[in-house]
Amino acid sequence: MTEGRIRLGAEIQRRRKQLGLTQEELAQRMDVSRQSVTKWETGQSAPDLDRLVQLGEVLKISLDELLKGPSDNADDNWNENEGEHAARDSAEEPCLHADPAPVCRESAFPSSLSFFLRLTGGLLLFVGLAGLLALWVFSVLFPVQIPGGNGSLHTGLEGYLMAHGYEPLFRAALGSVCCGALCLLTASAGARSLAARAFGRLRG
Repeated sequence: MTEGRIRLGAEIQRRRKQLGLTQEELAQRMDVSRQSVTKWETGQSAPDLDRLVQLGEVLKISLDELLKGPSDNADDNWNENEGEHAARDSAEEPCLHADPAPVCRESAFPSSLSFFLRLTGGLLLFVGLAGLLALWVFSVLFPVQIPGGNGSLHTGLEGYLMAHGYEPLFRAALGSVCCGALCLLTASAGARSLAARAFGRLRG
């Protein structure tokens, strides 16, 4: 049993009780057995990478906070509410408590940056796709034919862009889609990288 597992287990238990969940209820939401939750909270085992990400969603807590532990205010709120949930947890196996401390001391991917990247990426992706869709719809509603240099005709979207000089607009919309997708991938990779580092520390 490693110190990292005990610390993570204490944070899982703290957040579970803060939300008023029993081990059985958390297990149902995670689609695991109650024994698995008990082992996580006591540090006998650690959730795998995918379970860590799922835990963050179920417990409504960022991976950064889940792995580093609560702030002082969150810890105070837990102490105030602990008595309210004692009766519900009386039938459950006791879990070890430890001072929540950072499990992963490497620089974590900031939650605020991840949120900014997701927001920016979503907006860029939406604007870019909307622009591409609008250009395609107009090319269908107002078809044009542009003679090519070798006797061919440029029709459809290509002809519409050439006829109205909208090639720069098309490239801008396409670039917006690419940048938006890149932002979303970066945010997702950052969150999973944080979970992967913590998972490696727990396994170690």
